[in-house]
Amino acid sequence: MGLTATFIRLTEGELCEVIHDGGEGNIRGNQLINIDKSWDAIAFLISNQQYDYDEQPIAKLIFGTHDLCEYSDSEVCYILPEEVKAFNRHLSQLSDEMLYNRLDFEFMETHNVYPNIWDNEAEKEQVWKYLLHWISEVRTFYQKASANNEAIITYIT
Repeated sequence: MGLTATFIRLTEGELCEVIHDGGEGNIRGNQLINIDKSWDAIAFLISNQQYDYDEQPIAKLIFGTHDLCEYSDSEVCYILPEEVKAFNRHLSQLSDEMLYNRLDFEFMETHNVYPNIWDNEAEKEQVWKYLLHWISEVRTFYQKASANNEAIITYIT
């Protein structure tokens, strides 16, 4: 099955309730998306192919900026509305062409970028279509959260 990333949009009030109960309650939000196994590759692409891409500030839009709790052996994190707006601005400045040009199978294979599908350069276009679909979903998700002044909860399970 593999590891997938889930994002939940919620109001600042809903986030306060979740933080207050330590994430122990049922997390409800306006919208939920699961971006399948694309999360690590997206973090790599938006972080400009850095060796430590998952530690880059922009990668926090995938991994979250503030720890909330553990859930099913996963760290649940959240992103405040003002951070969502900043991430949204950054995402809007990254063109599809720019991200495509960062798609380096050899580097991604060497650095074990999940989902470890980088061993066949001939499949680059097919892999790009898969990633572009989820990049578009993440952009739309952040645009809506930003427009509605919402927070986001992230977790990978």
